[in-house]
Amino acid sequence: MKPEFPPGTIKVYALVRRSEMMFSYSGTSSTNNLGFGFYLTREEAEHNRTLEVLRQKEGDKAEYYVFELEIPNPILK
Repeated sequence: MKPEFPPGTIKVYALVRRSEMMFSYSGTSSTNNLGFGFYLTREEAEHNRTLEVLRQKEGDKAEYYVFELEIPNPILK
């Protein structure tokens, strides 16, 4: 049996709100507390995008985007 080694990078998903030319992170802090608007899975980011769209007031033309970020694994310093 061989040991499992940690991957060199991990994927994080960011939910970004665009209103006109103003950009900001949107959503909630994930269950794993990565920070406001950041998620460990694409499904969690998409779920929060849906919630944000449903929360929008009539006439608000903000758009929401999910970006996949690949960052170095902090374990491998």
